[in-house]
Amino acid sequence: MAAATRAGGGRPASRETRPLVNVAASLMVAALLTLLAYAVSRPLVALAPTPRPAHPDRVAIVLIGFFVLVTKTPGARPNWSGSC
Repeated sequence: MAAATRAGGGRPASRETRPLVNVAASLMVAALLTLLAYAVSRPLVALAPTPRPAHPDRVAIVLIGFFVLVTKTPGARPNWSGSC
């Protein structure tokens, strides 16, 4: 506890108490984003067949990463302003 308080600038560590999107909805959104990635990547691969095509799984990972960043709770974000 002392290390967490020291690392947090004198404040005790806070935990995320209530997520913005529940688990079931997050899984559904991730599945839909994966389908979107496959739908978007297929025409791109057909346009220019190259040895290194646009992999839909990589596009899905990027989309899901953006979803996670957008739905983080404000309390879990770091304070980059320098003020307490």
